[in-house]
Amino acid sequence: MTMPRVTVHAVLHRDDARDKAVRVSLSGDDRGGAWVGRKRIREMVITGLHVMGRDTCGQRRRLPRVTFSIPFWLAKETRLVR
Repeated sequence: MTMPRVTVHAVLHRDDARDKAVRVSLSGDDRGGAWVGRKRIREMVITGLHVMGRDTCGQRRRLPRVTFSIPFWLAKETRLVR
């Protein structure tokens, strides 16, 4: 039995190949963001769109929008779906 997956449209805050996870948020504010493990992500695509968001210190940054697919339970747990 496969787990249901959901497509998430989010803002990318951190994507370093040395990390086991990426940092994303729905609003562009890193303080409300979540770490999502790379092993759980399927097909992450940078859309080419950008938003003015905020980092952990509250500084404004131009951040890329991404689309990816993750298990529904993880999206609920990380509050990436409502």
